[in-house]
Amino acid sequence: MAVPAKLAPPVAAAPFDAGQAKAHQEAWARHLGLPVEYVVNSSGLAVRLVPPGEFEMGSSDEKIAEHLKGNLSVAPRRDIPSEAPRHRVRITKPLYVGVHEVTVKAFRAFVDATGYQTEAETTGGGFWLTAEGDFKRDPRCSWKDPGWKIADDESAVCLSPRDGTEFCQWLSKQDGRAWRLPTEAEWEYFARPAPPPSFTRGTSLGEKQANVANSKRGASAVGSYPAKPLRPV
Repeated sequence: MAVPAKLAPPVAAAPFDAGQAKAHQEAWARHLGLPVEYVVNSSGLAVRLVPPGEFEMGSSDEKIAEHLKGNLSVAPRRDIPSEAPRHRVRITKPLYVGVHEVTVKAFRAFVDATGYQTEAETTGGGFWLTAEGDFKRDPRCSWKDPGWKIADDESAVCLSPRDGTEFCQWLSKQDGRAWRLPTEAEWEYFARPAPPPSFTRGTSLGEKQANVANSKRGASAVGSYPAKPLRPV
């Protein structure tokens, strides 16, 4: 028998800390009769439950001004003003999100099964983020050759939203589940760091804090760095 909607746990209204986030996840898992985290297919893809919630999306005028003055390592300066105005957003339904990025091994299985070619392969190469905060196309850059020797357990890179959508559609057919890319609001809800600082490990993003690749070092296996807890503000 279906559980009455009125018995559903409350929405996780930000701000809340890591302990409260865990309690929200566990409460919704009990309500749904599902685990907080589990492996969903033979490729080892694991997902984690994200409960419904409310949070302030975007950046304040003060934070935007701070970013524009600083050394941006993750987004072009021209994109920062689009983070305003800061506004309240509600994620209305629980959802399961991939614990890690899609690996090279998983993406290769998709390509081998379908013959799919990514946008980087068909439109002149992928893009590098320059020190000036701009993207530069490199005809040599694709998920097969991003500039370093790739490994199966690394995240697949040089992929566009269209590539991700095609992968999700293929995976949905394989698994019999509905897979999709997260919306911008969903991504910011469960992935953004809680300021201050601007990043989960400090005031900048570097190789010791996240899976930031370069042509000399390559990238690390998915799961090599600790994830931030769900903690919107």
